[in-house]
Amino acid sequence: AAFREADAALAASAVESTYSGTTAVVVVRLGGTLVCGNAGDSRAVVVRRAGAGFEAAPLSRDHNPDLPDERRRVEAAGGFVSDPPAPGLSARVWLDAKRTRVGLAMSRSLGDGAAKRVGVVSDAEVRRHAVDVARDAALVAASDGVWEFVGSDEAAALVGAQLDQGGPEACADACRALVDLAAQRWRDAEGLYRDDITCVVARLGE
Repeated sequence: AAFREADAALAASAVESTYSGTTAVVVVRLGGTLVCGNAGDSRAVVVRRAGAGFEAAPLSRDHNPDLPDERRRVEAAGGFVSDPPAPGLSARVWLDAKRTRVGLAMSRSLGDGAAKRVGVVSDAEVRRHAVDVARDAALVAASDGVWEFVGSDEAAALVGAQLDQGGPEACADACRALVDLAAQRWRDAEGLYRDDITCVVARLGE
């Protein structure tokens, strides 16, 4: 409901949201449970100890248009989904069969009003995760620009290593390291262009 309300407020505002929009990911801790809601391809993961290192336990699912359930909803609403043209590229939602209008690279978002008529929704997908205090070291929630060139396990290894160094600024240092890595990957691949790169790191065992 909160994501729908935010989407409606955006549509009613002076912000242009017919052909622009955003992803969203929210995580709330309720006692020993993490509750995650997301729409789009921003992502949340738990940094989990695995042997001498760390791995990622997913809290959310990227809403790519070619996921079977997402594709079915879009096509049932009259939209068209194109498969990724090459490895590493995105499937897209189109308003027309000739693929000339919209080309949205996600099947859920806030905003993107033009695509709402063809099955793109703002509904959050909600998942729950029981915190394992012995293994779950931290939470990472980040915008899609972080994940474009950095995998979940790579991010977990980087963040976990930073946290293990300790210090009062360990979470901030981990955030900075992940953002810097993502920014460098964007520079290497795209030059001066980059998508939004924002992240939050929070310890879970404290």
